This record gives sequence, structure tokens and C-alpha cells, in this order.
Amino acid sequence: MRLPLALLLTSNVAEEIERRTLEFNYVDDIFINGAPVHHLAGRTKTVDYQVWIPEGARPLPLRIVLTYKNEEGQPTHRAQFSDWNIAPEIMSSQFAFVPSRESKKIAFLARLPKAPLDKLIKPEQTGESK
Repeated sequence: MRLPLALLLTSNVAEEIERRTLEFNYVDDIFINGAPVHHLAGRTKTVDYQVWIPEGARPLPLRIVLTYKNEEGQPTHRAQFSDWNIAPEIMSSQFAFVPSRESKKIAFLARLPKAPLDKLIKPEQTGESK
């Protein structure tokens, strides 16, 4: 399954973008919501992308557009970003699972230990010779 912008969640996003990008261009200076923004565009083997980055001390993407150029109809994904928090305070309790009283445990098949193949299959059954 393709997850647009999943690359932004990796720890080496800059290196990956540089590795994958075949062509990169500075498009223009524009204004978005009254603020000056740099419009950039790049191409990879499978995706054409555009990024709008504001001027100033926090050059974090304001807008990203991805175009899947090899897919039928060249679908596009557009994301608008605001209120970046690059130092969030996250408590471990936010990731603790607490099931509701109505929840029921789902039984899954038990995992059986793997038996060594040489004890299950004899060489003569496979056409091998001992």
C-alpha cells in the first residue's frame, strides 16, 4: 500500500530525497497567506513532487504536492501543513492500550514449534539419494 509522504517520517529523509531525486529545480518566490515562500520542484523515477517552504528561521514544508506519473491518470496527493511541533512532549501513557470492558480477546491459531525437516521428509521421498 502506498502511503503518501511516508518518507517524511524517516530519520534520514534528506538523504533519501537526495538519493531518489533525478532532477531538482527552483520554481519561484511566491506568497502564501501573506508570507514569502520558496516553490521547489523535483522528479524521481515514479513521482514528481513540489514543495513550498517559507522563508525565515523555520524552513519547514508548508505545502507538498506529489504526482504519481507512472500510474493511470497520474493521481495527485496534496498536503497542507501548519503549526509544526518539532519538539512534542509525548508521554508513554499515550501509547498504553487500555481495552474497554466490552472488548473481547480474539483467539488466534497457536504457533507450533517447527520440526526439523530431515525428520519429516525422507530422502527417498524427494528423489535424493542418501
